[in-house]
Amino acid sequence: MKIDGGSKTEAMYSHPFSLNEFEYGVFDDANGKLILSNNLEKHFQRGDTAKGKQVSALRREYWLNETGNLCYKLYMGIDGKEPELHLEAELTRSE
Repeated sequence: MKIDGGSKTEAMYSHPFSLNEFEYGVFDDANGKLILSNNLEKHFQRGDTAKGKQVSALRREYWLNETGNLCYKLYMGIDGKEPELHLEAELTRSE
């Protein structure tokens, strides 16, 4: 993940199912969220062995909740449809 010294952010994810993706976004100071998204074909690289439905849009949101846990939501759009909530998690530290 790269932050340009301001609030603009760029991230690249590589998945084991033959997909690379590039996301761009901002850190929203008002509500403490890092929001990344992509919805252009050039933001996705599919390998020759990639199977299944075509992911056409993604949005990720990261933030710390009131107890300091890292929270995460992933919205996914398939085959040109608008992104819908696909996954959410709350990560806690173990001692």
